[in-house]
Amino acid sequence: MKKTLTVDTTKEHQLIDITDEVLAAVADAQGDTFAHVYTPHTTASILINENEERLIADCERVIGVLLEAARPFKHDGRDGPNGEGHAFSWLHGCEKLIPIDDGKLQLGHLQRIYFVETSGPRHRTVEVRVLGQ
Repeated sequence: MKKTLTVDTTKEHQLIDITDEVLAAVADAQGDTFAHVYTPHTTASILINENEERLIADCERVIGVLLEAARPFKHDGRDGPNGEGHAFSWLHGCEKLIPIDDGKLQLGHLQRIYFVETSGPRHRTVEVRVLGQ
């Protein structure tokens, strides 16, 4: 089973909570399986963390500070200089594998799934697959 989610980002560096969309995508999973959450973009990543407004603001600020410290970037992609987005993306990775028990994601009490934009604003996709059915 596969579902493609769409994410429209509005800022250069942004965390967007996609947990509810992932939950809906895996709701029909039977037994002990896994959700594979993947973005096919090289300037974006998937992260699991707590959903707290100040923490999200801190994380977005850290992205900016880390990337600023690494400047200048030598990469100049066809859609502009976006080496920083590529560099930050590989720190988090473009995928997460999350256990599912009878249609319920096995996330910790405060854990949420985030799409992390590092070269926005853009129109993006996230693929959710149920593995092991």
